[in-house]
Amino acid sequence: MIINLNEIENKYSDAIQSALANTSLTPSLLVDLSVDLYKKHKIDGISDGAFKANDMLLYQYGVYDWGDENGRHFEIDITRQFMKPSEYEPYQLHFVLVFPPEPFEGVGAYETWGDMYDNIDSFVSHIKSTNGFKTAMKNIPLTYKLWFSQC
Repeated sequence: MIINLNEIENKYSDAIQSALANTSLTPSLLVDLSVDLYKKHKIDGISDGAFKANDMLLYQYGVYDWGDENGRHFEIDITRQFMKPSEYEPYQLHFVLVFPPEPFEGVGAYETWGDMYDNIDSFVSHIKSTNGFKTAMKNIPLTYKLWFSQC
């Protein structure tokens, strides 16, 4: 489905709410839902495949304190980054699970881009093999965050 960039946050929000009506939010759901939405929703003028870096996924995690209501916490994040060909600053849509930090002491910060892998399936396999993902699967998230911004 081809949509406008300004519609993507609502599409993700609707899909998350729909998923949460039937199940609880887990790291597996975060990854699977993010990949499904990446495959399903293409952005008009951006996701045309001409330049792979115009629409790609970033996986990252770590213990942070951004000075917000979550204080010190662990977060696992799948970010979708969009580059409009006519602009220099990317747009990012972050889908983040927030956990208490204690179970993640000793789990270092980590990030990897989807375009570093042969295909989306090998990217997902890698994500699910990481220490942060495995530790997160053993814990219950406090909340999730979804936000869209231009860098």
